[in-house]
Amino acid sequence: MQAQKQCVPNRTKELLDLPTECILKIFIGLNIKDLYNCLFSNKFLHTIAVHILWKNPFINNPKCRDSIILVYLNELNKEEQQILLPLRINFPFNKSHLKYAPCLETLDLHSLHIICLKWLAGAGYFCQCGELRVVQAVVSAIVQMIMRTNKNLKTLNMMAAEDEPDCSDVSIFISRKPVISSLHSFHLSLINTPTKKNVSQFLRKLPELCLDLCEIIFDFAEIDIDKEITMLLIRFIKAQKMLKHFTLKCHGVNAEKYIEAMDSQKEHLISLTLDRIDFRKVSADSLKIISQCEKLKHLTISAFRDITDKHCYVVSSLLPKLETLYISAKDNTNDHRAVTDLVCNWHSKKRF
Repeated sequence: MQAQKQCVPNRTKELLDLPTECILKIFIGLNIKDLYNCLFSNKFLHTIAVHILWKNPFINNPKCRDSIILVYLNELNKEEQQILLPLRINFPFNKSHLKYAPCLETLDLHSLHIICLKWLAGAGYFCQCGELRVVQAVVSAIVQMIMRTNKNLKTLNMMAAEDEPDCSDVSIFISRKPVISSLHSFHLSLINTPTKKNVSQFLRKLPELCLDLCEIIFDFAEIDIDKEITMLLIRFIKAQKMLKHFTLKCHGVNAEKYIEAMDSQKEHLISLTLDRIDFRKVSADSLKIISQCEKLKHLTISAFRDITDKHCYVVSSLLPKLETLYISAKDNTNDHRAVTDLVCNWHSKKRF
């Protein structure tokens, strides 16, 4: 007589049964509200949600940005606290078992400055000191703490302008060079021509700090950058060992020089974005540098003006090897005709 098979009830696999890597991938697809709900489920899911939310807290925590400053201040060591004590900022440092700064992957210095400014104003500290040096001191202490504790920083965003305080002291980054040297992406926005010494000093040191960037984004708004800054930034581009993605948002006279600097990266460049370029200031010959980029697969030319048939002819030599092409002009009839011809030519070549 055969023994009867024991019936084992089907058990639905629970979330916590999955490997941590799988849970992390699932959580990355959740929206901010759902991630916040996970903070109150259990300690394990709380830790994973915190890791995702604090990768870029300036974007992921829009409703509680004041708490970002408090959390980071609570992670300062005694040396970093000393920066703030002379400015009459004496916080109750309630240490948490969970560290948030090591989760950071994108450090946006401008956003950090704005959040500090609003937090200090709301807390009434300007009634005591009344100077922006207080904001600079808080930002400096937090950046030092991030540089000391973080090993996952991938992106650094900076903004320099005449009406904004100087960028963080370059010595902070020099003292923590391993953190900066591991960056993948650097984004620099210049609102007005930065004549401040601290900005120039930082840009002068950048080629020594960052050599392995995969992506550089320059956003120069509607200004012409002075010659010194242009020279420093081109030197920075040429110092990169393997730059794969470059974005230039600039309509000034120096746009041509940044395009020509791609000659140093023509063996590595995969994607190129040119935004708000005034092609009256860019010769067709300078674009030939782009046509020499061996691995270029993705090209975006947006919001440009006054492109000519000569420019389009040079770009057309790239068309057979491009995988994606996005091109759009400002409101100009001639530009739209040139764009239409170029796109039609690309589709024709891709068909074969």
